[in-house]
Amino acid sequence: MGLVQPSAGRDPAASCVVHSSLRGLMSAVATPLVLLALGTGATISSSEVRGVPIALIAVGTVLGVIVAFDYPRHTRFEEGGISRVCILRTQRLPWSDVIAIERTPRRTLARVRQLTSRDRQEHNSGGLVARGSGRSRWLLTDHAESAQEHDQVRKLLDHLDVATTLRARRPPEGRAPSDLYRLRRRR
Repeated sequence: MGLVQPSAGRDPAASCVVHSSLRGLMSAVATPLVLLALGTGATISSSEVRGVPIALIAVGTVLGVIVAFDYPRHTRFEEGGISRVCILRTQRLPWSDVIAIERTPRRTLARVRQLTSRDRQEHNSGGLVARGSGRSRWLLTDHAESAQEHDQVRKLLDHLDVATTLRARRPPEGRAPSDLYRLRRRR
């Protein structure tokens, strides 16, 4: 089961791929489509143009562009830096631009799940964010990677001897690898 997906002809420790969740990707794509459908439906059904349907179409369009160009499907950690692979573009972040790799803030729903869950370790960590200088931040994944993938990223950073620090806590053992995010864990 390949946790590390090496590039052709490279050392397996030289790259690691971490995937975003299918649920996050689908909801990010569905939201602008629903807004566009609602706005278009309201415009077609009405004989006069109103502000709310036009606003729905405008917001749906803006969100669609943001998702297509900025929501990562997966992130590749390599010798030259970090590659964020989005739907319509791939963004390269050289290690010199990245100060730290951190966790995303936990969402309210995750906090509620943690309070109601018997296994409190299961929901303790969010996705990964790359922090640059100033206010620059780039979403890398929308949910936590497996402990093995975390170890691969740490090993890569140690191997490259870059100034980027891995501030994200290691996820608990037993978390499924991100390339298996479609499969539910059976208890």
